[in-house]
Amino acid sequence: MGFLLRVLINAAAIWVAASLIPGIGLGGLGPALLAALVLGVINAIVRPILIFLTLPITLVTLGPVTGLALALRREPDLVRAKVARHIAMVGNIAARGNTTRYSEFNAWCDPEALDTVLKAGLPTELIGLDVTREAVLGPQEVSRLVHSEATNARWIHDALRFYMEFHKQADGLDGCIVNDVLPIALLLRPDALTFEEQRIVVDLSDGEHRGHTRVKPDGARVQVAMQVEMSRVRPLLTERVFRWATRATPTQTSQEGATV
Repeated sequence: MGFLLRVLINAAAIWVAASLIPGIGLGGLGPALLAALVLGVINAIVRPILIFLTLPITLVTLGPVTGLALALRREPDLVRAKVARHIAMVGNIAARGNTTRYSEFNAWCDPEALDTVLKAGLPTELIGLDVTREAVLGPQEVSRLVHSEATNARWIHDALRFYMEFHKQADGLDGCIVNDVLPIALLLRPDALTFEEQRIVVDLSDGEHRGHTRVKPDGARVQVAMQVEMSRVRPLLTERVFRWATRATPTQTSQEGATV
């Protein structure tokens, strides 16, 4: 009803404009209604797109920040205008590295990119090994999935079992570290992580310290996750992931069964 009313109002406005402004011609009421309808459809489609494109973005990066660094080098003003919040799973402050003794994998892969991003002054929140190593699922939590016949549950169980075996061999850990869960959990439960403002620099040398994120007085100002409340993260995994995964997959009707 509202759309139809706007079309009629636009048609009346076009009719008045054609009557008052030289150079605008109409062959009658029909063309005015058609023009108003076209404008209404365009407005209904284009306006939401324009609104969406002007909305601020919360950007979550779960790997090396190479793409973001390239965007900053090419269109720095656009990136700063659009990215209202940047949550990055990268780096380590006090925790031991997982690629070298000092460096976390995502930072080590492209420390120059991370250096560019931090120096750009984006509102960045670092979620590094200092907290992600606390995100551990025990064998009992993983084994619950093995009893389900659902395809998604079996797939997730096999993936987690692979990482359990990896961490058992590499770290002597009887469990699975689910690093990538924490940045997503933060979006749903802002109280899951505690942050402190730190001044961070990225080591760009070629030795074992390459990619090491360190606190230094002249570093870039960044919010760094220092503590995680897994009691607030685990329910999200149970309710949003495991419950979804164990849901029975609808069985497709076979062609023979569908034959009448």
